[in-house]
Amino acid sequence: MPAEDPITLAVNQSGLAAAADEMFSMPRKTAMSPIIHEVPDVGTGISDEAGNIAGSGAGIPSFVGALDNAVKRIIEIHGPDNNRDGDLFATSDPSHGGVTRPSDVVVAQPVLFEGTCIAWTASIVHWSNIGGMTPGSSISR
Repeated sequence: MPAEDPITLAVNQSGLAAAADEMFSMPRKTAMSPIIHEVPDVGTGISDEAGNIAGSGAGIPSFVGALDNAVKRIIEIHGPDNNRDGDLFATSDPSHGGVTRPSDVVVAQPVLFEGTCIAWTASIVHWSNIGGMTPGSSISR
């Protein structure tokens, strides 16, 4: 079937959305922080090998919209061909894209097929008690 086939395209898009929605449910079920499981201050997505969003789950739209920048920055730093099975990356650097503040953390994992990165999965959550001198703060000295 050619790639332009609308049925194949719809099935693939629905599959990506379903996978990203499943990714979205995990932090809500396991988080100890109410800002994650009640608000939910979370976003999930699946991107292509270059970091372009291909499917997204529920969550805060600005979070989902930032995931591609985080994955692209990881690729820029780590290289597109240096991924191994089991690699996992985390970032919370607002200076280089992907997060809006240090308490937003992106976790991204390359998806490999026969040793080649074909996609990325990524999640972003707001950890309200990371990086500060007092619990719940993001101000450090």
